[in-house]
Amino acid sequence: MKNLNKLVEELRETLGKMEVALGSINEAIVWTDEQAVIQWCNAPFDRLVERLHIQVLGANLINLLPLKKNGTEAAGEFHPLSIVLQNRQNSGETYEFNSHGRLRILDVTITVVSIPGAEKASCFVLSIQDITKRHQYENALIKQKEELNRFNDELSRFQEVAVGREERMIELKREVNELSKRLGGQLPYDLSFLEKV
Repeated sequence: MKNLNKLVEELRETLGKMEVALGSINEAIVWTDEQAVIQWCNAPFDRLVERLHIQVLGANLINLLPLKKNGTEAAGEFHPLSIVLQNRQNSGETYEFNSHGRLRILDVTITVVSIPGAEKASCFVLSIQDITKRHQYENALIKQKEELNRFNDELSRFQEVAVGREERMIELKREVNELSKRLGGQLPYDLSFLEKV
């Protein structure tokens, strides 16, 4: 019996360390059952949904984490977890989540986990990463690239106009030089730089 108590104590200690380790990462991790009821989650998930840990455990994930896809509500049967529950295939997509008026962009990966010998066939593990800042940076880069392309187009048009104007000026100077030569005068424009090209 003493060895069993020691083994239980070691198991508790290991689980405590695992809880601390998984609570220190940035990604939110959630484990649900077949009915989308939260069995376990880490501290980042508690912070994401802005609830106490005790309020999260046993709650329905679909109700607790309302998501949107391209501005359209992904609720009920359209929630990513509902879809995975129905077709039993892993999923990974980007969703919007409104947290007290603050829009967050989340990368949500759902994995179907089959537990051999368990009463229920499977459970589900969600890994949720807040990619809001990355999304903002990507959008800013896209805008900068579009602005750079517009500037480049304007510069190309200016160059075409400027080169065309310069070519016309050289042509006019040639004509003036030709007329001056016919009249026996000196050439007013030095166009020797054109011979070097």
